Amino acid sequence: MERNLHAWFRKCGRDLPWRHTVDPYAILVSEIMLQQTQVGTVLGYFGRWMERFPDIRTLAEAPEDSVLELWQGLGYYSRARSLHRVARMLAQLPGFPRTPAELECLPGIGEYTAHAIVAFAFDDRVPVVDANVARVLSRLFDYPHPVDTVTGMRHLRMLANSLLPVKEGGRLHNSALMELGALICKPRKPLCSQCPLQIGCQTRSPEARPVKRPRIPPQKREDYRAFLCDGKSIWLIRSSERWWVGLWILPTLQRRPSTPCDCVVKFSITRYKVTMRIWRCTVFQEDKRKLQRVALRNLVQVAMPTPHRRGVAAMVEKLHTGAHDKSSELASFS
Repeated sequence: MERNLHAWFRKCGRDLPWRHTVDPYAILVSEIMLQQTQVGTVLGYFGRWMERFPDIRTLAEAPEDSVLELWQGLGYYSRARSLHRVARMLAQLPGFPRTPAELECLPGIGEYTAHAIVAFAFDDRVPVVDANVARVLSRLFDYPHPVDTVTGMRHLRMLANSLLPVKEGGRLHNSALMELGALICKPRKPLCSQCPLQIGCQTRSPEARPVKRPRIPPQKREDYRAFLCDGKSIWLIRSSERWWVGLWILPTLQRRPSTPCDCVVKFSITRYKVTMRIWRCTVFQEDKRKLQRVALRNLVQVAMPTPHRRGVAAMVEKLHTGAHDKSSELASFS
C-alpha cells in the first residue's frame, strides 16, 4: 500500500508552494494559515506574506498592525498574533527548534503543527494527523469511535505511526496521506475506485466514517454597532473583544436604538451565528478619546475584521446614495 500511495502522490499531488521548501519558518506560516482555512484561500495569502515577511526576523520586527493588516480576510486573528509572538521568541534563539517537544512550548503550536513542521522541514519520521488524514485512517481501519476526542485522536496517531515507512523520512508519506484525504477520500462521495489504498481499506460504508460526536447547534447573538461618519472620515475603536483583539471595529452600542437600523450583517464565528445591526449616529455620549478618526480613503490600510468591513462598505454606499433613514441622534457606545 505504501508504494501505491507514494506513486499516486507523485503523479497526482497538487503543486503547492509550501511543498517546494524545507524552510521551517515557511512551513510554520503555511500550517498556521491552513488551520480552519481552505487551501484555495491560503494560496494568495501565503505568497503575499512571504514577500512581506520573508524570514523570522522580518516578521519579529514588524508592528502588530502591519501583521494584522496582511492577515485580513483569513479570519481567526489570534493565529496572526500567535505567529507574531512566535517569531519574536524564535528571533531570540540561536536556531529553529528541532523537536516537537520544543515547538509545542511556543504559543499557538500544538502537537499537530509541531509534527507537521518537523516532518515537512526536517523529514522526521513522525505522524501528521489533520482532518484529512483522520478521515483516511478511520475508513482504512474502519475505526468505529468518535475521532474528535482526545482518545480518538490518540488512537489515530498510533495507527498513523504504524503506517510510517521504516526506511524513509516522514515528508513524502505524510504529504501523500493528507493529499489523499483532500482529493480522493473526501467527506462526501469519496472516489474509492481511484484510491491507491482501496485493496487494504476495511470500511464498507465510507460515508459512515469518521464517527464524530453530536454537533452542538450554534447560538444566536445580536450585536449593535454605531456608524459615526462625517462623509470623509469614520470613527473606529480598537477592539478588546476576544474575537478581534487589536483590530479596528465599529463602536458597540450599549442598548438597541428605538429607530430601525440602517444595515444588517450576518456572519458565523466559533459557535455563534451573529446578526450585527448598524445605526448611523451623529452625537457621542461617551469620551471621544476612545475613538480613532480614519479617512475613508485610508480604510483599506486599516486592520479590520471582515464583517465590520462589509458593514462599513454598505453604510458608506448608503451615505453616498442618500439611502439612510433618519440618523440616531445619540450614541451611547462602549
